[in-house]
Amino acid sequence: MNKLSDDWKDLSDVVLYGYGTVGKSCLGKIKNDFNVSFIIDRNADALTNLTDGIPVYKPEDGLHRTKGHKIVVMAGGRAYLEIADFLKSTGLVEFKDFCGIEYLITWWYWDVKGMNCVMELHSALTMDCTLKCKNCNMFVPFYKENIVYEIGQVKEEIDRLFKYVDYVFCYTFLGGEPFLHNGIGEIISYIGASYGDKIGKIKVITNGTILPKKETMDILRKYDVWVSISDYTACVPYKKKLDELCSFFAENGVNYSVAKQEKWLSFGFPRVPFNISPKKCAAHMRECSPIFHGHNDGKVFYCHVSWSAEKIGRYTLQEKDFVDLARLPLADRHVIAEHCLGEIEDGYVSFCRLCGGCGRDNRNEIVPGEQLEKGKI
Repeated sequence: MNKLSDDWKDLSDVVLYGYGTVGKSCLGKIKNDFNVSFIIDRNADALTNLTDGIPVYKPEDGLHRTKGHKIVVMAGGRAYLEIADFLKSTGLVEFKDFCGIEYLITWWYWDVKGMNCVMELHSALTMDCTLKCKNCNMFVPFYKENIVYEIGQVKEEIDRLFKYVDYVFCYTFLGGEPFLHNGIGEIISYIGASYGDKIGKIKVITNGTILPKKETMDILRKYDVWVSISDYTACVPYKKKLDELCSFFAENGVNYSVAKQEKWLSFGFPRVPFNISPKKCAAHMRECSPIFHGHNDGKVFYCHVSWSAEKIGRYTLQEKDFVDLARLPLADRHVIAEHCLGEIEDGYVSFCRLCGGCGRDNRNEIVPGEQLEKGKI
């Protein structure tokens, strides 16, 4: 089922298109395995000092230099589709001249290196949160009981995962608010010490309202954990606290970034679920095509949102929606990477019928971080 043309097998030199959050997660591993000739990014001027000496060109300057090079698009979802459409408009052919980073990770590493690789996995440590966002994409306000995973269970799930997977380019802890989990430092220490050589980047996504303990900060620095802060201060008045957190991270040498949330897309579910025809669901999922996937309860989920939909008691998943590692023969381990790439029965996960998704076909833009009034859901 590999769509890459045969000449990709001899790949040694690549051009990377785009250097955002995906590039930050993947550059280290890609540089080890390929010669990165240069990077193309529309923000080239701002990236010159951030790419380890690799030249960066704007599209108008870089595309004419790509002759004889394979292009790897460092993006997923709608960003990849938009870039792919642009590259096709210049006469380039998908899977011959260019492909997405997740496709390269899944198929090239398996065919050439014999490695079962996954782009990005998200693991929820707790669904407790300091905020109550009206349109939370993990449906936090709808949890009747908080979920807090025990440290031992998290370690067991990580151990089981790496029996099947050779490399994860980015392993992310989130919630809820992950820094509310008292054991987050111990969990990061465990995965960093046990599997650091099999992970490109360990990441934590936080809303920036919690100041981690000093010992946790030391662990974040030790394992070069990337803390991604979602900034909701346009709706929630905590800018002073967020600024203090950023200063504390900087003083302690913790790798962090701040993502200013300008807009969200409404999933509709669970208040007003979509009702998408099964005939349109495969195309709908392709438009969404998340580059990150879920890892919880001993299972890998193409769509982590669907995992949370079941956890709040509003949806029942089908078997095609996940890979149960407890039931997966080791000989079939590549099923994990194929599932993450979207090679699923009928071409979509069942939850696609009810969810608006993050694709270009969802035009329901909403205000990010808007808080629920007390007592309302």
